[in-house]
Amino acid sequence: MILPRRQYFFILEKILLPIIAFPVRLLVKSLRWPAADAVMIQRIGATPRIMLVTFHGMLVHLLTLRRFMPRQIVVMLSPSYDGRLLAAFLKHFGVNHVFGSSRSRNIAGPLELVRRIQAGEVGLIAVDGPRGPRGVVKPGFLKLACAADAHLLLVTTSASRGITFKTWDRAHVPAPFATLKLSFQLLPPPKRAEAEQNLSAVQALLLSSAREVGSPIVQDD
Repeated sequence: MILPRRQYFFILEKILLPIIAFPVRLLVKSLRWPAADAVMIQRIGATPRIMLVTFHGMLVHLLTLRRFMPRQIVVMLSPSYDGRLLAAFLKHFGVNHVFGSSRSRNIAGPLELVRRIQAGEVGLIAVDGPRGPRGVVKPGFLKLACAADAHLLLVTTSASRGITFKTWDRAHVPAPFATLKLSFQLLPPPKRAEAEQNLSAVQALLLSSAREVGSPIVQDD
């Protein structure tokens, strides 16, 4: 018997997701970080408006970022069933969300994200999502950062060992007790008049730092 899509996702969210979240929380707690850059953490805490940008395949690693972020993290997700399932999953790790939309006329989600960033939360966007291409930065985040007058916090991650899935984003799940590698770069708020230069700069910086930490995102197929 094939369940309707709505019932299928209801079972995933209400029954299977809480079961899966428990071992994932144990995994996250077991991960080891190198010594944190105290100066950078202090700079992040003193910066009033921040948009954290990263690659989609690194999102599992970012579940551990709450220990570094002095403020609440909020991510914008698709209102699709997949997006709602991810929102329910992230809730187990203290990550808030707003729902955006692929429809250009629906601006409620982006406006809410801008409002939350201006109120002090750290906005998180996977700049090559939601469907890729992998490692290719899309320009939409710049409009949101300009609207919020937010600094850009570029974060790339990797792990000493783990599993890289054969998905479009090369999603990587670290092994228990693996050591994570982390790169932070804090940039000033982008200017609308320099959108093309900003996009090129973010693309280059994310790729170079991803290579530096040895991320599978930048490995050849």
